[in-house]
Amino acid sequence: MKISKGGPALNTEVQHRPKTDIDGLVLDFRNLSAENQKLLTDQVLDGFSPAEVARVFILRGKD
Repeated sequence: MKISKGGPALNTEVQHRPKTDIDGLVLDFRNLSAENQKLLTDQVLDGFSPAEVARVFILRGKD
């Protein structure tokens, strides 16, 4: 779905992720409780392919 409001069209498709030259992703969840770390990790990784998940590094707290 594209929406135009007098300027360039905005792509509102949530699943669209532009291709970049980034080799990986670092997520810092150290300040979250163990329960919130698990919930957020599951939600974040759900949107990635297995190949992309292999390049995600998650910093977790001691909980």
